[in-house]
Amino acid sequence: MMDRFNLKLGLQVVLILVLFFALHLGLSVILGIYSNWESMGISLFGIYAFGFVLTCLIYVALIGIQFSMPQNVGYVFLGLIAVRGIASYLLIDRYMGVSASGDFLKYNFFASFMIFLLTDAFMAYRVLNK
Repeated sequence: MMDRFNLKLGLQVVLILVLFFALHLGLSVILGIYSNWESMGISLFGIYAFGFVLTCLIYVALIGIQFSMPQNVGYVFLGLIAVRGIASYLLIDRYMGVSASGDFLKYNFFASFMIFLLTDAFMAYRVLNK
């Protein structure tokens, strides 16, 4: 099930996500806004860890579906993205009212959500066009 192509794809996705996390963290530090995370109730690392776990689950599901029902990979991907959206909303909704800096959290969470959404789309594209 885990052939060379899928292993390479998984490593590429991990590398891309680590680079985006480092970029996001670096920009927060350089712009002097990293201290705002202290009052949020959730950290930048926590947001990325949550997204990373969901991406890993989507990756495993896509690889499994690729072998069992290859004609349905696209539909399964759309369903998993819907589940990701719901799970992300449930996570962020819990922390939106914690502090007065709701916009700070909203924009940072949206940026990380888009990064993970794009990497999931990249994975699905590569799996579909294998």
